[in-house]
Amino acid sequence: MTNETNTTVRKPILRGRSGARELLLQVLYEADLAGKDAADLLDDRAAAVGLMPDDISFISGLYASLHAIMDDIDRKIVLAAPKRPLEQLAAIDRALLRLATAELLSGDTPVAVAIDEAVGLAGRYGSDASARFVNGVLGTIQRAREDQPDSGSQSQAVTDG
Repeated sequence: MTNETNTTVRKPILRGRSGARELLLQVLYEADLAGKDAADLLDDRAAAVGLMPDDISFISGLYASLHAIMDDIDRKIVLAAPKRPLEQLAAIDRALLRLATAELLSGDTPVAVAIDEAVGLAGRYGSDASARFVNGVLGTIQRAREDQPDSGSQSQAVTDG
């Protein structure tokens, strides 16, 4: 008699923009830890999981934005969480904050959606405290953006729908 359990390890199904964000988070995390090129990883993984062309375009654009303004994104994160140096953040939290901050700055996604997606990913991949931490940092970054005179009209347009 064998004592086998019928458990199947399921590979997450990555669909739509939520799945695309999740894939980009995984790629950023791996690139950070392994010192690999995120752009190459992203191309390989997007093809492997069979994302739709629109979703590939979404994360490719988001990654390009993130990569182009990484220093600005990192400054915003450091200002929003001064007691938590960027290099001391958990790699998954750092990757997620970079991704979500890039999405906030792009203005292509409603603020509430970008933050909600990031908090959901933090709860799924991070530590017990990650979701609250990510929510607080992104909220601080967004409030700082709203306080800037040139971003107010963009932010208003996003919240007014």
